[in-house]
Amino acid sequence: MPRILYLSYDGMLEPLGESQVLSYVDRLAADYEFYLVSVEKKSDWSDRARQRALRTRLRARGIHWYPLRYHKRPKWLAASFDLLCCLALSIFLVLWFRIDIVHARSYVVALPALLLKKIFGSAFVFDMRGFWVDERADVGQWGRESFFYRGLKRLELVYLKSADTIVALTAAAAEEMRSWPALHGQKLSISVIPTCTDLTLFYPHKKARDDQSFVLGYVGSTSLWYDLAPVVEVFREVLILKPQAKLLLLTRDDPRAVHELLQGLPPDSYRLQAVSHAEIPGEMRRMNATAFFLRPFYSKM
Repeated sequence: MPRILYLSYDGMLEPLGESQVLSYVDRLAADYEFYLVSVEKKSDWSDRARQRALRTRLRARGIHWYPLRYHKRPKWLAASFDLLCCLALSIFLVLWFRIDIVHARSYVVALPALLLKKIFGSAFVFDMRGFWVDERADVGQWGRESFFYRGLKRLELVYLKSADTIVALTAAAAEEMRSWPALHGQKLSISVIPTCTDLTLFYPHKKARDDQSFVLGYVGSTSLWYDLAPVVEVFREVLILKPQAKLLLLTRDDPRAVHELLQGLPPDSYRLQAVSHAEIPGEMRRMNATAFFLRPFYSKM
């Protein structure tokens, strides 16, 4: 059975880790032996009950989980320390368990995966998700003339040229990469794997709903690449048609910042809550419709 070292800078105790990592690894574990390294945030790790439940679940599936702690500050030093810990642990796992393939989810952990390929010859899967460097530039975190942006764009090219396989979310992203002059002549192996949904968990409510209790829903982040303002405008139009309608927002964002975006709506017309991944399907079945707007950034093609 092939052995896979899966590296993720997102935690498995976060909703994103649950939906975008574990949902896939759970199914693949029947055919591959997984060694999963994740970086867990303090707020999630402090929930001992969830931590124990996840360990038990992964052990039952034959998935070997090696969680690391996330360090937030000072920013670059903390990230560097996290990467060094990830690299040290990964070297041990590759040597001890004779790992065949290293799967790096996103850019940050792609660096240790690249080094493992250079040192030990393990196959390198660069699961890039989106254009991470440009995501930061699009929202103003880095200037496109800054040292970090230019340096990380060069590192991005190294990843793409070195990876045995690249995973992109859209055909448009794959086509864009192949058009870059620096990659002309390169034989890029790109697999387009869109973000998916587990339809055994997420399915519509089977009972008819009362029109008087119409619920418009929003799920996920409300900042950076996502634009909540047009969702609020959609809900204002819904209120004209259905004055008793409710807006249900499921997000882990700072409630104060979200409430500011909702100013002007009747206080009893919306509900804001943070829920676990396991609770999201049930909450979404309460919704008649959802609204979602992505800012038209280059990185989000």
